[in-house]
Amino acid sequence: MTRRPQCIRWDDYFMGTAILAGKRQKDSNSMLQIGSCIVSPDGKIVVGVGHHTVIDGFDSSCPDYWCHAISNAMVWANRHNLNDCILYTVTYPCNKCAQLIIQSRMSHVHYMNKWQCDGSETTYSQKLLSEAGISCREYLPMKDIEIDFRRMDPALFDGSSALSKL
Repeated sequence: MTRRPQCIRWDDYFMGTAILAGKRQKDSNSMLQIGSCIVSPDGKIVVGVGHHTVIDGFDSSCPDYWCHAISNAMVWANRHNLNDCILYTVTYPCNKCAQLIIQSRMSHVHYMNKWQCDGSETTYSQKLLSEAGISCREYLPMKDIEIDFRRMDPALFDGSSALSKL
């Protein structure tokens, strides 16, 4: 089979999923739209997705009440074993999230931005992840990906296209 030129790489797909998850951030007091995506060890299946949230019933103006995207992705991974899983995250893991990554035995972290969501230095979390043998790599996009739901071809969904006859 010939590969379509528009076909995106797995890295782009999973980081795109993390970015899209960040769009679920509801708090109007924060400009942060941080998301994370956890992928199976074979690098093909999404096992967890998360975004920044406020603990239910708590005031969003206090940073202590925020649950980070990485921790939410882990909690929402539906009890999936995270051993050797791969994390795609918009920001570099903070110290608490680095500890969770180590404890869950993930193997790789792909991050888009070096800054951390809590504004702290990455030095300590870098040290933790390095000492635990977890590889961290900055994600470098190969091309822009645009999702415009309004421009989707309705023929793909109305039964008249060749796709519906498969």
